[in-house]
Amino acid sequence: MTHDHRPEVADHNRSLNHALDAVPRHIDIAGITKYLLGVENVSRIHDLHVWPLSTTETALTVHLVVTGEALDNNFLQRLQRHLYDHSGIAHATIQIESSLGENHCMLDRQ
Repeated sequence: MTHDHRPEVADHNRSLNHALDAVPRHIDIAGITKYLLGVENVSRIHDLHVWPLSTTETALTVHLVVTGEALDNNFLQRLQRHLYDHSGIAHATIQIESSLGENHCMLDRQ
């Protein structure tokens, strides 16, 4: 199969992927999952979603279930900085959930 490398075709393909909310090609979902699960105090993740905001910007949402109670904005900033630096994700919305207690997120199907 041959690929058409004309800029207008590439722009059309990016626009089509954007319209379909397809995960951008440069995003490594498995790598992001591995990173998030390796972060201290993160016991599991759920509802990880990545989609294009435009042909040049990418967004991510994820729920992190954490074991620690002493999490702060520095924790979120470190995660967001890593996602930007390593995956180019400029818009990361991260929901923090405690693994303590019995009130779990209704989206967590574990």
